[in-house]
Parts: sequence; C-alpha cells; structure tokens
Amino acid sequence: MKKYWLSIAGSLLLVLILPLFSTVQLITDAQNKPVLRHGLMDLRDWDFGSDGLVRLNGEWEFYRNMLLDPEDFQPGDGPPPAASTMINVPDKWNDYISASGKRTAKGYATYRMQALITPGETAVYGLRTSNIRTASKVFMNGQEIGSSGIPSSSVSAGKQNNIPYMGFASVAGDRLEIIVQVSNYSYSSGGIVQPVIIGDQTAILKHREFALIADGAAMCGFFILSIFLLMFSRVREGRGITLHLGLFCMSAFVYILTHGEKLIASGLPGLPYEIVLKLQLISSTLVYYYLLRYVANSINYPMPQAVMKASKFITSLLLVIAVCVPAYYFSFLETLLLTWGSVSLSFVLYVMVKGTKQQPKNMFLMMVSIESLSVVILYYLISISRVHLSYNVVSYEIVLFGFVQAIVMTRKYKSSFLEVEQLSRRLVTLDGLKDDFMADTSYELRKPLQGIVNMAQTLGEGASGSLSPQQKEQLSMIVSTGKRLGSLINDMADFAKLNHGDLFLKRQAVDLRMVASSVMEVTSHISARRGLEFRLELPEPLPLLETDEERLSQILFNLLANAVNHTHKGVITLSARVIEEYVAVIVADTGQGIAPERLGTIFDAYDPDAADAKKTYHELGLGLSITQKLVELNGGRIEVQSTPGKARNLPLHCRY
Repeated sequence: MKKYWLSIAGSLLLVLILPLFSTVQLITDAQNKPVLRHGLMDLRDWDFGSDGLVRLNGEWEFYRNMLLDPEDFQPGDGPPPAASTMINVPDKWNDYISASGKRTAKGYATYRMQALITPGETAVYGLRTSNIRTASKVFMNGQEIGSSGIPSSSVSAGKQNNIPYMGFASVAGDRLEIIVQVSNYSYSSGGIVQPVIIGDQTAILKHREFALIADGAAMCGFFILSIFLLMFSRVREGRGITLHLGLFCMSAFVYILTHGEKLIASGLPGLPYEIVLKLQLISSTLVYYYLLRYVANSINYPMPQAVMKASKFITSLLLVIAVCVPAYYFSFLETLLLTWGSVSLSFVLYVMVKGTKQQPKNMFLMMVSIESLSVVILYYLISISRVHLSYNVVSYEIVLFGFVQAIVMTRKYKSSFLEVEQLSRRLVTLDGLKDDFMADTSYELRKPLQGIVNMAQTLGEGASGSLSPQQKEQLSMIVSTGKRLGSLINDMADFAKLNHGDLFLKRQAVDLRMVASSVMEVTSHISARRGLEFRLELPEPLPLLETDEERLSQILFNLLANAVNHTHKGVITLSARVIEEYVAVIVADTGQGIAPERLGTIFDAYDPDAADAKKTYHELGLGLSITQKLVELNGGRIEVQSTPGKARNLPLHCRY
C-alpha cells in the first residue's frame, strides 16, 4: 500500500511540475506585472533584469481596414488616425475586423500601443512574437524590427506566414510606441492570438534560446526514438506495438516541428505556409490515431471496437481534408479537432487505467503516462475556453508520455529477451544431450553390427561348408547392407563430433579411382534394382587427392545413396575432371530433380521441406549435411545443380 501511494506522489510530481510552474507564472503575471489599459502601459518602475519579461496583454488600439506606418501617427498637417475600437490582446479579431459587426476572419488591421519608460540614456528594447495570424510587421519607435510574411490589403498583394520572430530597437526618451500591422487570408481566425513579449535584449535572447532548446530537444528525442522503434519493428513485428509507438513518435516529431517555434521554417525557409498548416493538421490527426492503436495493442484491456472503427474513419476523413481542402476552410475544424483529440485521449486514459488495475506491473510508469495524458486533455479543454496556457506544457507532457512508454516497452522486451536467452540455454543443453545420445547409441550399435558382418563374411567364405550360389549372394547382401548400416551409424557419430568440433582428418595421398570404384560397387550391389544403371567415368590420368581416405569414402557413399533415393529408373554417374588445383567430383542422376526453392535447404541437417518431399524422394536426414561439413573441413566445397523434372548434379571440389 505504501508503494502504491509513493508511486502516485512521485508520478504527480513529475507530471505536474511544469504545468504548476506555468500556472503560477500566469497568475503572477496577472497580479503583479503591468497591464495595458486603453493602449497605454506604465513600465517606468519595471526592471527587466530583475523583474523579468512583460507580456503586452490588455487593451490595444485597433485600426480595422488600415495598415498604418509610424509616420501616420507623427504630428502633421492633419489629425492622427482615430482608432476603430479597443481590442483585447491576446485574442482573435473575428468580432472586430468587420465594420458592420459581422463575424469574420479575413481582413487587415493595425494594432498600436504605447508604454511609459524611465527617461535617460538610450536603451535597447526587444519584442518577441508567438502567434500572429497570419502575416505581420512590427515597428518600435518608428523602426521596423521584424516581420513574418507581408501584411497587405488583399490576398494577391501580400504573403501569408506565421513564424515566431523577435526584433530590437534602440530607444531614447520616455515613451515607447509599438505598431503591429496584421493581415489574415488563410486561417479561420486572425489577429494577435498569443502574447507579445517585451524586455531588454538579454532577456529576450534568453527567452528565445530556451524555447529553441525545448523544441529542439523534444524533436531530437522523438526523432531518435521513432527511428529506433521503426527499425526495431522490422526485427520484431509482434502485434505492431513498436510500429505504432514509432509512428506516434514520428507524428509527434512533425507536430513539434510545425508548432511552437515552428522550426520547420529554419530547415525549409521557402516552404509555403499553406503546407505548414496542412502538416499541422496531418500530424495532429496521426498523433491521436497511432496513440489509440498503440494503447489498444499494448495494454491488457480491450479497446472498444466502435472507438477503433470511428478512429479509422475520422483519421481517414481528416487526412483527405488536409490534402485536398485549402487551409482556410479546414481551419474551421480547429474546435472539432480539439474535441476529437480530447475524446481519443479520454479513451486512451480509460483503457490505461483499467489495464493498470488488472496488471499493476510498471505502476509508476503507467501512472506517469495516465497523468500526462490527463494534463493534455485538460489543456485542450482550457484552450477551447480561450484561456491561454503555455504551449510548452503540451510539448512536455507529450515528450514525457513518449519516453515513459518507450521505457515500459523496453522493459517488456528485456523480459522477453531474458526468457529467450533462458530457452536458448535449455536448447543448447538439450542439443548437447542429443549429441551425446547419438554418440553413445552409435558406439553401442557398432559392435553387434560388426559381429553380424564378420559372421556373414565367414559363412560366405565357406567356414561352415559349401554354399549354393543363391546362399552366397544372400550372405553377400547381408555383408553389404551391414557395411552400409555401419556407414549410417558412423554418420550419427560424426554428426555429433562435427557439432562439437571434435572431428579431425587424417590427410594422405588418396587414389580417387580406387575409392570411387569400391564405393560404386558396394552402392550398386546394395541398391540393385531393375532399370537403374551405375556409371564410373574417370579421366586418365587423375592426380592423387590430399584428403582422408575414410572420409572420402563416406562422402561418396552419401552422395551416391542420395542419388539412388532420387532416381527410381535411369542412370547414376560418378565422374571427375581437373580444374586448376582442384579435382571436381560430380555425382549426376537422371531423377526427377529438385525444386529451386529447396536448393538452399538441401544441405541442412533436417531439411524443413523434406517432409513433403519424402513421398517422392525418400530424403535422408543427415547424409548431405554431414557431407557438406566434411567437404568444407577438408578445404573444398560442394553445391547442387538441379531443375524439376530434369537431371541433377552435385559437383564436389577437392584439393590435390
């Protein structure tokens, strides 16, 4: 029980530290920092170095349908322009931009405010914007200090862009004048929708650097994590858990790239803002979708099928809209998207809570994930109510969720790998026991079999009296079959030795003709069947081979036996030719051949495709596998050449 409450306390601390700090800062700003009233703010007693930055929140002068320059407010022949109204910043201008009072988003206007400052030496002041839809230009005391896009009175005359920027100006005197030109033709809401911040040069630069570092760190983390997960998903597919979490991280990477500081503009400076808006919608949609899919597959609690079907339909619909519909029109779906995001996260939250109750393993990490999603849902609900919280809160919670889930998944796979490792050790142990059993069995079978062969040879030589030709032939068959069975028993013993690396060759000069003749004679005698012909075609002269004579006999026995099993009627030929420093020994048959897909596994100890082939080929289990290992141990190589329905060749290359 104590562990449970400690998990709750620790997870709450980790999840809520940044939201609480942001909320306290917001309340402090509202209570202690200067407020803009009727277009005027008093900054005479404010020290930016010790007191911090100031948000220019409050009532700005608003000049609808006018793009005014600082010169328009200078004393001259006529009176200065009259403000259309006072407008609260930050907020959308939709209720103010039309002179008729009709609610709309498109248009252009000028914002203006003044601040009283302490007179004295010239000082450098800076401004930093966050979100001004969707083209803006800022002047401070008559100096243009920054812009994003080109504000204009018509769509064709300007350029839409909404990238955060900062600017600085040297100011002397006792008054600051800030003018912001704004136009919007590409979004469902316009105006200064996020606070404009003022401060000295050092404070503004630090604020910008912190925002860049926060977004950059989140992007790098999600990108690296997504690449790792997507690559890992190709190794271990499972139920798509790593794939969906990897795609969630990639979508979150694009989301952060196109929100906040919108770092995509730094990497692709010429990218049209229309594309940025489309990427915002696509990334937001995919974040919710892949999060649902990941949780549905990873948590041991079923996600309602109706939710999954609705998710697929809504995601597909939003993606089609993002690709085909202009940004101005689909931006009207902003509230709907926030609602769908809240609903999706609510179902994710529900499933995670239920799954954690049923399986309390990784309780702390799962609680962190649940609480971080709860904060994101709360943030969306507050955003709908037009209360402006820090965007960094959402970024922090998304990053926290992604990395915590990566840790959870890593722990799961670590457990799986440990189980696999334990199973591997057991399999290695069992494999060793199997090899020992084969070695012991072959040893115990060899002695009685050798006794049978010796007795049959003795009887065949007339030790017990004269024999008829038929009796001699039958005893000879017993001897030949016994020797072949002895060869198979030796294969079993050799297989165990080869697996343990305990088999060594006794190299000497060997006459291939003599060995091949002996093996061919025994094989033809054992495999005597009507319609099967054996041919030995060796050239003159033939060099001696540097090999182990016993092992060479074993190799040829296995190859010829395999050819017999593949040939019901026809010709089996053993031939040879000299190729550079090798002698190529070729065992060819006129059997039914082997399918191309089986050529890569025919030398395996237990051919996975041989079960179906046994009906036709009567495969041997170990012969070809041992043959290949013996050939390679001797420094040679073996291959197979075959086409279904045609002759088959097994070239064997031996040094001489």
